[in-house]
Amino acid sequence: MKLYDKPIIENENNLDKKSKFSIQLTHKILGVNLFVLSMLIFMALFIIYDSWRQITEINKQTDLFHELTHVEETQYHFHMLRHYLLLSSIHGENKINKKTNFHLTKFHNMMSEMNSIKKDRVSVIKEYTNTYHGEIKSANIYLQAHDRIAAEKHLNKAYSISKYVDDRFDHIKSNLLDKTLAAEEKLISETKKIFFSLAMFAFIVFIIGLINTVYLIKNIKFSLIKAVNFADEVALGNLSASVNIDSNDEIGRLLMAMERMRKNLSKLITDQVRESEKNLRIKTALDCVERNVVLTDCDLIITYYNSSFYSLLSKYDEQLSSFLADFNKERLYNKNIDQFFISSPEDLKKVKNLQRSHYCTIVIDNLTFDITVNQVRNEDNEKIGFVFEWNDRTSEIIAENEVNKIVNAAAEGNLSHRIKISDKEGFHKILSAGINNVLSINQQIINDIANAFTLLSLGDLTKKIESNYTGEYADLKQSANKTIDTLTDTINKILCS
Repeated sequence: MKLYDKPIIENENNLDKKSKFSIQLTHKILGVNLFVLSMLIFMALFIIYDSWRQITEINKQTDLFHELTHVEETQYHFHMLRHYLLLSSIHGENKINKKTNFHLTKFHNMMSEMNSIKKDRVSVIKEYTNTYHGEIKSANIYLQAHDRIAAEKHLNKAYSISKYVDDRFDHIKSNLLDKTLAAEEKLISETKKIFFSLAMFAFIVFIIGLINTVYLIKNIKFSLIKAVNFADEVALGNLSASVNIDSNDEIGRLLMAMERMRKNLSKLITDQVRESEKNLRIKTALDCVERNVVLTDCDLIITYYNSSFYSLLSKYDEQLSSFLADFNKERLYNKNIDQFFISSPEDLKKVKNLQRSHYCTIVIDNLTFDITVNQVRNEDNEKIGFVFEWNDRTSEIIAENEVNKIVNAAAEGNLSHRIKISDKEGFHKILSAGINNVLSINQQIINDIANAFTLLSLGDLTKKIESNYTGEYADLKQSANKTIDTLTDTINKILCS
């Protein structure tokens, strides 16, 4: 059964062309994505390498800074050593000796830990420091001996040594500072490279994301339009429409689910159409039969009645409406059939537990109905309701009563009663007319015979039965007339003799 004649909005050929184009575009974009992905991986490795180099430079710069700090601290201890040695020449060696020894020890230890100076140069500086220490002590000895010329000589030599050591420390610090600045410039350069690489990486990722987003939006839009068109076709009743599924993503699974829904709907509607046609044939057949048929569900709620039953209710509408409080022939659907069984509610109890056909008679006012009840079962043999066949015996019962009354009257010799045939139909009308005809003929023949014998008793032998009869009534007429003739002949013979 075709439910829809509207042409399809987007035919299958167009869908195939779009699907092929979509697949080709997908392959191209996937190729571009793979190429760009490899470039991104290479760039990421490059960024990682640059980051490692930057970390190395940072560590180197940190080491240089620590070394510079170490050199400055060593120089500080040298200055303090020089300071306390000079003070010892003024205040005496014993008062300053502890601090001098402390700074001398710290100086030697820090010189040993210094990595920015070669070992031989460290030894030279230590040797110069010890010589400086010795010259100061010598100067102190000459000062105590009041030999100022010798003391001044040793002090000048100590000063030259001190200046040389300071120059060496300044030179070392200058080299370390230059190295630190160079490392800092290199670190800044490496940082700029990393920032540039990250910017390029982010830009490329943005472009790829933009391209993929545009593609995905177009692809999703196309798939959604296809899904919406397909859903519109199904919604408008075109269950023969099909959809081309070319993906296995969420929208592809949605289209597959919609396709399964279409097939299930098509099968369901086909089955329903068949069932409806079957029910329509049954309904048409029941509407055409003369029997009065009513269908109910398992709770005795009326679900159907045929036109014959409706005609029966229309015939007795006035009587039923006056006797049944809730009766309305126009509103019987979804009403319980128990409203008709007020005179025999026990029959309804039997109906609910029915195993085979049940027969009963109900009386409503002066109306009499014979009812046959059977179960209605589906294809799985499950009980789904009951069918009630109503036989109107009202006219029959009335006719039986009238016949009994007339027969009893006739048996008592009263042939004047007749059956009323204006309210009779069919067989009952024919039967009633026949009985009335028999009574009329019997009454007429009896009246003719009675009249003849009455006149005969009055001595009038000239009147005979003139009416025409057939069969045994004709024989009875002839016998009566012959009796009159015989009596007439006998009397005439007597009179003549």
